[in-house]
Amino acid sequence: MVFLLASTLTTGFQSAWTAPIVRTSLGPIAGKVATARDNTAVALYFGVPFAAPPLGELRFAPPVAHPPWNATRQATSHGHCCVQSSGLGDEDCLVLDVYVPAAPATIEGIEAVAEVAEVEAATVTASSAAAATAAAARPVMVWFYGGGFVKGCASDFDATELAAAVGAIVVVVNYRLSALGFLGLPEPLAGGEEISNAGLRDMQAGLQWVRDNAAAYASLARTLALALALTLVLTLALTRTLIRCVTTPPPSVVTRPR
Repeated sequence: MVFLLASTLTTGFQSAWTAPIVRTSLGPIAGKVATARDNTAVALYFGVPFAAPPLGELRFAPPVAHPPWNATRQATSHGHCCVQSSGLGDEDCLVLDVYVPAAPATIEGIEAVAEVAEVEAATVTASSAAAATAAAARPVMVWFYGGGFVKGCASDFDATELAAAVGAIVVVVNYRLSALGFLGLPEPLAGGEEISNAGLRDMQAGLQWVRDNAAAYASLARTLALALALTLVLTLALTRTLIRCVTTPPPSVVTRPR
């Protein structure tokens, strides 16, 4: 499913394209550059933490804030996949990947995003007309992988081509799987909070990261998030404040042969 966030991201890319250091709400990160098939440069920021590692007492608990850092963090390689039903993976996995195209969004690209989201293109282009005068204006799309809640990983999806094709920033978010993400325990945490659906809460925390980093990347006033299993995420009250609409895209649009 796909949903549209009401969030705006901003950045200051240079005319000589490199992957700029981005100052997130937790600290600065440095990425690298890849080239799409149409020769569009895309800045990649991999393995960016959006919540603290869910280890020890945080296992099964809702995600909590990650400690901030001061030195520039290298975000040039994917983080761990969350533990799969097969037992592979790592519990220290609450990270996301960000793809930022060098080319600004075009009206055609914006309309294509609106068409996927089943939103009136006019409502997107009208709100973006002023932003389109900025060199780096672009929409933002967020992807949550499928896999039946038992498998999947952000690093499985290479969104370079999608970002380049529509001029959109793409964020791919990890979330806990299987028992670590969806086990409901009868006993509450020490603070009395119910232990259940940690994976859905991880998705929500990823959306909050996008919202909180509105000053870190360049975009238009519309953020489109491609995601699976959002029917359940929508049941979380706070999530509804981050969502504009829901629809279903073809999964192939976010991947390319390795």
